[in-house]
Amino acid sequence: METKNNSAPITAALIYAAGVLLGVVFLALTIWGDLEATLFESWLRTDKPLSTLSCPVMITRDEVGIVSVRVDNTLERDITVLVRTHISDGFITLIHAIDARPTIPAGEVETLSWEIEADDAVWGLFVLNRVYVAASYPVPSRGAMCGVLVAPVTGLTGNQLVVIILTLSFLAMAVGLFLWVRSHHPLVGRSRELTYAMGFLAVALVIGILFSLPGQWILALLFGVIAIFLVVILLGSYFIGA
Repeated sequence: METKNNSAPITAALIYAAGVLLGVVFLALTIWGDLEATLFESWLRTDKPLSTLSCPVMITRDEVGIVSVRVDNTLERDITVLVRTHISDGFITLIHAIDARPTIPAGEVETLSWEIEADDAVWGLFVLNRVYVAASYPVPSRGAMCGVLVAPVTGLTGNQLVVIILTLSFLAMAVGLFLWVRSHHPLVGRSRELTYAMGFLAVALVIGILFSLPGQWILALLFGVIAIFLVVILLGSYFIGA
């Protein structure tokens, strides 16, 4: 019985740590992809950011992903606008360029889409996309970019894999934290401080991941840094206390 009681906190910490590790790796890869996308074809400058680019977070080796952009015409006249798309073509220095010139009626919206696949990935990791929408006076030029993670997995879609990864990560953190609290009841002194830090770490990591999914990589990076800082504090406190 004593052995079981002594092993309970270790088991809880290991389950929690597995969830944190999975979440940190996922967050780091999604941030890395979007960061690389900001550098990809960065010479193609625009006046304002474009908020209507839609990219999958991840695709798998045998999947064809769809990236789309919505271009709206807020003017009171029809416009023909240049929409230029650059996609990585297996290497950071190679691109696949697509030019479209849709005519958009006044007050209407045009949605353009294109396919991406694993062979487009740079370093076998990220498919980089940059979209440029030319100016149509008085509307300025707009642009957006995204990096799509390529997972070395077949038989699943990227969306399915994202759901599996996040479910395992969040569930492991929740179960590990629950078992930790139960094994240290009542929470006093150092165990209470560690529990609070573990809770804050889980919250920071979840928020960072939620920001990374729509491509808000700067905010995701901020919460990622907070999460890493809390990991360092937790490791130091745990081992020093041990």
